[in-house]
Amino acid sequence: MKNTIILVLGLLLSLTSIYSQSIENLTSDQKKEFNRRKLTVEKVSESSGNMGWYWGFFAKKVDTWRAFKGLANQIEAEEFFRITGYTEEANKVKKTLEDANGKIGLGWVLYLGGLVASIIPETETEDLGYGYTYDTVTYPYFLPGTIAWAGGLWLVYDGMLKKLKPVAPYQSAADIAEEYNKGIIAEITR
Repeated sequence: MKNTIILVLGLLLSLTSIYSQSIENLTSDQKKEFNRRKLTVEKVSESSGNMGWYWGFFAKKVDTWRAFKGLANQIEAEEFFRITGYTEEANKVKKTLEDANGKIGLGWVLYLGGLVASIIPETETEDLGYGYTYDTVTYPYFLPGTIAWAGGLWLVYDGMLKKLKPVAPYQSAADIAEEYNKGIIAEITR
């Protein structure tokens, strides 16, 4: 019975030391190393409507997060997931950013092309005889150009929203960072 109690207490003590690791028991050099390598996640709200006065009507706030390595080095979500060993999520972030940037680029091309096409005039000259002519100016590409630039603006807006949307929610990212930081503490104290 006494051996069983000692065994259970020893098991509980070893488990609590593993799960309750903190930096309080580290030396100053170990704390410096930990602070340089730790990951921190901060919750933020970002807006998509920062492009001009007319975008304010369509602005949308997205709750997302930012990751930091060390004391003040902000890192991208892709790098955060690669550091913590979540390569599938890192690849998902990379693909999402590539898709969003492609949409944004195509949107700007459509927007500018549509603006140019909508103002291209076509002049028809009619000979009235006796040396008189009548010029008629029309804009045959006005409607297609307007549709193109409106579609381009929508693609830019959609791409920016896609860029802001996080792959993982804040709480999951914070849990991943906490797990990673515990691993750093365990590695430093060895």
